[in-house]
Amino acid sequence: MRGTTLRGVMIALLVLSLMATACGDDDAVTTTAAGSTTTAAGSTTTAAGSTTTAASEPTVVGMSFEREGDPMVAWMIDTGLVAEMEAKYNVDFVPTETPDDLAFFAGGHGNVIQLGTYEVPLIQEETGIPTVTFGRLRSQATIWMVRADNPATTLADLVGETVTNNGPGGSQIVWTMIAKEIHDLDLRYDGGDFNWVASGGDAIGLEWVLSGEVAASMCNYTSCADALANGLVKVLYDGRTAGEVYSEEVMGGTVAGSANLWHNTLVARKDWYDSHPNEVAFVLELFQRAMDAWNADPGAILVEYAADMGLDPEADAAVLEYLSTTAVDFDPVLDNIYLTEESVAAERQIVASLQAVGIIPDDFAGLEYGIVAPPCDTAPDLSVCN
Repeated sequence: MRGTTLRGVMIALLVLSLMATACGDDDAVTTTAAGSTTTAAGSTTTAAGSTTTAASEPTVVGMSFEREGDPMVAWMIDTGLVAEMEAKYNVDFVPTETPDDLAFFAGGHGNVIQLGTYEVPLIQEETGIPTVTFGRLRSQATIWMVRADNPATTLADLVGETVTNNGPGGSQIVWTMIAKEIHDLDLRYDGGDFNWVASGGDAIGLEWVLSGEVAASMCNYTSCADALANGLVKVLYDGRTAGEVYSEEVMGGTVAGSANLWHNTLVARKDWYDSHPNEVAFVLELFQRAMDAWNADPGAILVEYAADMGLDPEADAAVLEYLSTTAVDFDPVLDNIYLTEESVAAERQIVASLQAVGIIPDDFAGLEYGIVAPPCDTAPDLSVCN
């Protein structure tokens, strides 16, 4: 990648062949509640309003996700929650397991995709496709690991050393922003303040850390559970995830008790969002119910679906104990899927961070967020209604 800019690499990997359309509204916020719609100054009024009358035939909602490795989604399907919500909203939910969510979405194969807040601006800037972000599931939960005997506590202690992660993409964008904002360091692939190499997978990066081939590796807390559980590695930044570090040290504190820097947001094409309020409400309530169940006992679901994440808890009691106790400290699942004015205002700071490292231009038009009220009249048992 000699001579390739960070922004160019991100675009090459995240942006595929798309049909460009007009740019979205500048920093628009659509608020939907009880049949009314309001927008920020300068934006167009959307059609989203009250829940539509169910048609005789269910409407299809196509959504991509990687079921393998996502215990919440596996639980949601296996317990019958999806079927229950389909009946309530007269919707046919069609999930697609795919390793390339962007191709699924950009190619028009579905309606809703999960993207990080830090990925949507880049995609929209390069394609011109208007989008609406209308929900949030998880904050960004990657962590930096070093060997347990390494005295480093932050990336600032590793300047000039070799570090690794899976490859160019979301997590690299996130930590490039954090390194710049907190330490004024350059975490680019080629020519920055570190010798960056791509591992191609968490397991490989972990192996390199343990063997001493690299000083540090990004990792997901579940895929590196074995080494963490057995004390072979430690986590930089006082054991905090990317979402926690960014929220606390760049945003100046968490919003409503939850980390920002959202890793999984619900994103739809603007034209679909505006014309499908019933389906938008379906997706939001479906995932809020799954989040409520998860947050009630995340350790239990993690253990139940450990095999889906490539773990074998029966072979290592320490891993089983780790997943049900310590791992919960890294849990990125948020309490509330429904956006609020306060949470959106905080999340907009990410655009400035992306601009600071040159990933998007200074004149980026902005993103549109859809704020939909929870259906407390028909679902008062949701945690957000209490």
